[in-house]
Amino acid sequence: MPRVARRLVLVAALTLGVVLLVARFRVTVVDGQSMAPGLVHGQVVLVDTAVRGADLRRGDVIVFTQGNESLVKRVAALPGDTLGPSDAAAYSAVRDLFERPRAGAPSGSLRVPAGRLVALGDNRRESEDSRAFGPVLLEAVVGRILREVPQGGPQ
Repeated sequence: MPRVARRLVLVAALTLGVVLLVARFRVTVVDGQSMAPGLVHGQVVLVDTAVRGADLRRGDVIVFTQGNESLVKRVAALPGDTLGPSDAAAYSAVRDLFERPRAGAPSGSLRVPAGRLVALGDNRRESEDSRAFGPVLLEAVVGRILREVPQGGPQ
């Protein structure tokens, strides 16, 4: 293969790689103290936008849209999970957004509806989360946070 053709193939492959990386990953800035001390206001994080509903696990830190805002919270419960009576008490203002559990579940329990998850801030005192607005639609999930980006950019 001629040298020019090899360079064109290399440039095309690198360009495709960059396009795929840009399409899959996004950089986001944490706004507020709801995830402190782990993530703090102004911290830059890398988000994997290819991660969606079935790929999420309890404990994952995600970015999702709520109204016109992008929020960063931790997944506390997944679709179909049942919140026990003590957990359900925290959701009293939004109980109508949850399903009632099936027979055999403890009285006062709430069930996370299909297609939704419960997202909570780590700093409960400073966090407006599913306790205030109910379970989050899976379609609203932008992605899962992979890691923080060090000050001064990626290294």
